[in-house]
Amino acid sequence: NAGGGGSASTYTFTNAGATGRLGPTQTQVNTAYDSDNTLNGQVTVTSTGIQKWSIPQTGLYEIEVRGASGGFESESYHGEGAILKADMNLTQGLQLLILVGQKGDKGAGTSSSGGGGTFVVLGTDPSSVDTTDILIIAGGGGGGYNTVSGGNGVTTKSGGPSGGYSSGTNGGGGDASTSDDGGGGGGGGFISNGKDGQYGIGGESFLNGGAGGFGNGGFGGGGSQNNGGNNIAGGGGGYSGGSSNRESAAKAVGGGSYITFTATNVSTSDGKYDGVTTFNGSSITDLNSYNTGHGQVVITLLTTPPTVT
Repeated sequence: NAGGGGSASTYTFTNAGATGRLGPTQTQVNTAYDSDNTLNGQVTVTSTGIQKWSIPQTGLYEIEVRGASGGFESESYHGEGAILKADMNLTQGLQLLILVGQKGDKGAGTSSSGGGGTFVVLGTDPSSVDTTDILIIAGGGGGGYNTVSGGNGVTTKSGGPSGGYSSGTNGGGGDASTSDDGGGGGGGGFISNGKDGQYGIGGESFLNGGAGGFGNGGFGGGGSQNNGGNNIAGGGGGYSGGSSNRESAAKAVGGGSYITFTATNVSTSDGKYDGVTTFNGSSITDLNSYNTGHGQVVITLLTTPPTVT
């Protein structure tokens, strides 16, 4: 759960045993971050399960975020969450809001919901922050159906492409349809909720608490599948939400990701961010990997400022 070699300290935030559309309770967090954990006694939670924590000392930190995967009865058929890492200078006492995305659940028949995005944002109240407060976000994966895998969380700010409907842009939620060929709910973005579909509810935005779509959407804005029917899937949550699928005709897709412009030493799932391979003039490291299961945030103190005497 925690550790770190030499002078480094590592703080690992998890779903703390919570599943479904809401994040962990204070009791679950207290149990998960016990006396052997570097987070013991340091984390409080909002009503929906966003974790609040203060930077313990000024220094350069590496932050790794993993979006949650979409759901399905077979692990072979879901979209996986994006993974992003970056270094950032942070000051002691800064308050962080940390939403650890949760895996989407299986719905009725051959249907499933989207996974939640994972968010690290400056602030104390999720309803009163804006995009300038974002440090880093990893998009969650879209739900799968039948033998069709959902799309992975993407390393672009917009949600994933080609989901039957339009994914969110600029922090918006993913699209869905209430027509006869509609699918599940769209994934929630940072600013606005995903749209409701014929067979599911859109995931809520980070600003609205980040709950998954009512029924079985993954915490972190995952769109749900909650109204029966086969071949239905919800979009993944993220900075911008992924769209739901079109029933039996297209896949649900993953949510988008975001990195603050002051970050350095960036790594991502595909070696790109917003379509390019450099960030602040340096090459982006290709992790060539995506996340399966619930999300995670790992914050590691790398260096501290020298002491002036």
